[in-house]
Amino acid sequence: MRIAQGSLKELETHLILAERVGVTAPGSTDTILEKADELGRMLRSLISKVQETVR
Repeated sequence: MRIAQGSLKELETHLILAERVGVTAPGSTDTILEKADELGRMLRSLISKVQETVR
């Protein structure tokens, strides 16, 4: 799950950079970044719950 978090952050970085260098239109990645943020929160919650269960 930690690898998934890292991969998600990598995706976010690539999307931001693509917009900055003009590969994508301004604002075109907003929806994907919002979904990535939501998924990141879900992953953090899942990791937390699994850690509580293991203890």
